[in-house]
Amino acid sequence: MSESCQHSASIPDVTKYKELYDLSREVFSEELSRMTRIDDKASKYLTVVTFLLGAYAFFARQILESILPPEGFLELVLVSLSGLLLLSLGATWAVVFVAWRVHEYGKIPVDIEMFKQHKLVDVYFAYSRGIVRVLEINRNTTDQKSRILNLGHKLIWLVVVMLMLLAVLLTFHTWLDQLHGQTVDMDIPRLREVSTGMQFEEKPRQNAEREPQPEPQPEPQPDPNVEPPKFYWVTEGGDPSKVEKKD
Repeated sequence: MSESCQHSASIPDVTKYKELYDLSREVFSEELSRMTRIDDKASKYLTVVTFLLGAYAFFARQILESILPPEGFLELVLVSLSGLLLLSLGATWAVVFVAWRVHEYGKIPVDIEMFKQHKLVDVYFAYSRGIVRVLEINRNTTDQKSRILNLGHKLIWLVVVMLMLLAVLLTFHTWLDQLHGQTVDMDIPRLREVSTGMQFEEKPRQNAEREPQPEPQPEPQPDPNVEPPKFYWVTEGGDPSKVEKKD
């Protein structure tokens, strides 16, 4: 019995080092999964920014066609807000793209020679130490990506608010233009009626001032001694040369 105890004591206990290695690998894999999730979220954010760019292009086209050059305070606000929104969209796209781009991260190598040249307990412990070192580097990279992506998320919300404000102001501007157009259309017939009436009222007065009225002439009287001409009497179907003339 004493011999078996001595034999078991001579065998190195690698269980705790294997547990350390397994735990290190589990944490390492979780950190890689976290980085993958952040990359997927950044890809979705890029899709959202692309959609916002399309919406901005729709409103910017209306501004270019109907507002430039700006006239009045409201149109100046619309043009300024459109410019700020374009800059915000560019900054948002750049930030999200930086968070999405490929970063270097460490992976666990497979070194067969290490297993041949060292004991199993040394392999477990060496791999565990290497995983912990690389895990710290990967975690710093993931944290940096997460901070950049969080900034991109805030910028996306800012762009959405500015885009909604631009849509409301542009709708209000369009409504004002339509209201002004209706007012002008309603006033034009009235102005024409008033101007026509003024012309009819002023025209006789102007003509009276510029052209003197002619003096009335006495009505001519006929001469009763003038004889009328001779008349011819004809019948239908008869010969006009055979009809007698009557005095």
